[in-house]
Amino acid sequence: MIQAILNDWSNYWFAPQSQRRVLSVRLAVMVVATIWIASFWPSLSAWFGPQGILARPIAARMIELEELPRWQMWSPLWIADSLVVYRSWLLIGIALSLLTACGIGQRWTIAGLILWMIAWSHRCSWLISVTEPALVAFTAYFLIEPGPKLITLLRPNPDGERESNASNWTAGTVLRLLQTHWWILMAAGLFSQLASFISVSY
Repeated sequence: MIQAILNDWSNYWFAPQSQRRVLSVRLAVMVVATIWIASFWPSLSAWFGPQGILARPIAARMIELEELPRWQMWSPLWIADSLVVYRSWLLIGIALSLLTACGIGQRWTIAGLILWMIAWSHRCSWLISVTEPALVAFTAYFLIEPGPKLITLLRPNPDGERESNASNWTAGTVLRLLQTHWWILMAAGLFSQLASFISVSY
């Protein structure tokens, strides 16, 4: 029985899966990432401008009041309140997410996007919900197996077709991590709603 459980465990996490599926999920995650990044553009001035709600002096004071170590909030965006800097930063983030979606740069681009997300989240941590940590984690999973480049789906030659249809255990592990994380988030949301319902009832 123990051996059967171990075999099922190994099959769950390490059974080979198609890299094409990783590509499909990567595209979906990067679409969400691009929309998330672009959504900050219209309100940049209101939040991060010199007179913004989270202007550098105000945000720094909030960090002091919350007694957060500065190293936990590292970000190059603490150097200025210039909207040019913030707009440039958003454009870099959008570019990284689109490059990741296309598979250009593979793990290097993914790592750059993860660092970008963390730096941005540290600068606007008061605007962060449960979505952002999940998005960072989902992106990080692709470091294990980025999947094929998007262009492999467009190539008419057999080599591109074989590459996009290749299967390996790293692709399976990435998909399982994404599935498990997703269902944990769904369960946490459900239990949170049930807890609030029960507290209201009492």
